[in-house]
Amino acid sequence: MGDADGDDDDIRASPYDNGYWVWSDTNCMLEFKSNNLSQSISNVTIPPAMIAGVLQFNDDPDLIEQFRFQKRFQRKTKDNDVVKLQDVKDVALFTAPSALFTKDIILLFHKPAMDRFLRALIFYCQYFLQISDELNHRALDAKIKTANSKRIVEEFRENLQDARLIVAKEYSSMSMGGEDFQSYHHMGANKMSSLSAKDAVRFEKMLRFCVQVVWIVLGRVSLVEIEVEINRLFKSDKYNFAKHKYNHRASLSHEDRSLILGECLDDMGMLRSLSPLMNEVFCHSEGRLIDARLLGLAVLKQNNLQPRLKYFEYMLVLPEEKLQSANITLGILGAQRSSFDSMLKLIKESHGSRSTSASSMVMTKRASRVSTASIVSSRFTVGKLYADIVLPEKEFETDFTDEFPTEMYPRKQIDKVQKKKWLNRVIRKSATNVANRKN
Repeated sequence: MGDADGDDDDIRASPYDNGYWVWSDTNCMLEFKSNNLSQSISNVTIPPAMIAGVLQFNDDPDLIEQFRFQKRFQRKTKDNDVVKLQDVKDVALFTAPSALFTKDIILLFHKPAMDRFLRALIFYCQYFLQISDELNHRALDAKIKTANSKRIVEEFRENLQDARLIVAKEYSSMSMGGEDFQSYHHMGANKMSSLSAKDAVRFEKMLRFCVQVVWIVLGRVSLVEIEVEINRLFKSDKYNFAKHKYNHRASLSHEDRSLILGECLDDMGMLRSLSPLMNEVFCHSEGRLIDARLLGLAVLKQNNLQPRLKYFEYMLVLPEEKLQSANITLGILGAQRSSFDSMLKLIKESHGSRSTSASSMVMTKRASRVSTASIVSSRFTVGKLYADIVLPEKEFETDFTDEFPTEMYPRKQIDKVQKKKWLNRVIRKSATNVANRKN
C-alpha cells in the first residue's frame, strides 16, 4: 500500500488485477481465476480467526513483560500527567497477538484522523452503556410510564442518534479515502478493481483493535456489550459474528431495541443492506432532524456553535489534559496517570509508605489492584473511574452565517516517538521470524 508514512504494503502491483473470483464447493473457499493463463496464483484464503474476531489479547502480562513495557515502550510521563489516547494504544499494541501486531495497523492507528475516530467511538460506547444501564434499572424499578418518562426516553434516543452520527461522519471519511486515509481506500492507489480480500482482513483487524482500545478506556468492563455493539455498527446484525457468538440482546423488547439501536435500520436484503452507521447518514426517519453543522465538527472551524455542538467538537479535539476542566467525559482519558499502573489498571492507594525501588513499586501495584468491574459495574456505584456523560439540551433554533466556513482545524500532531518505537519493534519481530524460518 502506498502510504505517506512509508508503508511498504504496496498494492499497486497486485496479482489479482486481471481475473475473477469464484466459489469452490469442493474446497469451500473463494478461488481466483486469472485471465492470464501463464500466470500462476495460489488460492488465497482469509484466516477464519481473523474474520471471526476471536483474536485474544494478553490482558494480564507477567511482571517481566510489564518491566519490558515500562522500559522500552511506555510513554515518558511527567508530574501531574494524565492518561492519553496514545497510552491506551501503547497498551493495546503491546498486548496484541502477533496477527494484529503488524506494520499496517501501527501506521493506521497513528494517523491524526484516527484519533478523532477513536474518540467518537469511545464516546458513543460510553453513552450507549450508560443508557443501557439506565434502562436496566428502570426495568427493575418497574416505573410507570408518564409524560416526563417518555420525554426522557426520547432525549436518550436523540442523544444516541447524534453520537452515532459523529462516529459515522468519521468512518465515512475513512472509507472514502479522505484526509489521512487515501492510501487505505479499498480500491488502492491508481487501481481500477477492488482489493476485497485484503481490505476485508484489514477491516477485521481494525475493528478488533478498536474493541480493545474502547474496552481499556472504559475501565475494562462490559467487553461483550462493547464487542457486540461495535460489530453491529459496522456490519449490521446479519454479519455480526459477536452477536451470534454470545446470543446477545435476544430478550430485548421492541421498544428498547428502537431506543438503543435507533430507528434507521433500513433492511434491504443481504446484498443491498447498509451498515447501521451508513443508515444514520442516509436516515429518512419521520421527525429526524439533523443539524448539518454536526457533520463538519472538528474539521471546519464554525462560528456561533450551540453548547451541544460545542460539546461534541471539544470531545473530538481538546487535548486530554483539558477534558475534565471542560466537563467532558471520555472514560479514563484525562484522569491522573499516577492513579493507574503500566497496563492502565487502577491502583489502590496504600496507607503505608511506598518503596522507592522499581521492583517494589511494580509488586505493590500488582498486589493492590482493584477490580474495575466492581467499580464500574453500575452507574450508581460510588467511586466510579469516570463520571457519566451529561449532554447539553438540543436546540432547534439555528444561527447560520451568511458564508460557508472555509477555515480548517489544524492537523493534529501525533506522537512520533511512540510510533517509531512500535515500528522498530515490528521490524525486529519480522527479522526474528525470518531468521527462525531459515534455521
